[in-house]
Amino acid sequence: MLYGIDLSKLAPEGAIQSVNIPILVIHGDTDTRIPIGHGIRVFETAHSDSELLLVPGADPAEAFNNFPQDYMDRVVNYFSTRFNEQAAR
Repeated sequence: MLYGIDLSKLAPEGAIQSVNIPILVIHGDTDTRIPIGHGIRVFETAHSDSELLLVPGADPAEAFNNFPQDYMDRVVNYFSTRFNEQAAR
């Protein structure tokens, strides 16, 4: 429970179905607030060119602290790719 909400009952993959661009999902594999299954389901439901970064040993907001270079590389690559696609249109 977080703020009175049972997070295990949320269905984030339903919301992502209306997003028609690739997304980057970053999720710590030891996240105690948001079940890892939510992040995986969002990724699996998202645009086919979406990316998933599962961060070993990371709780919420620890992905950058645990693996700063990998985190920055993936985020920069994601935005570079998206902006290059937009510029090409």
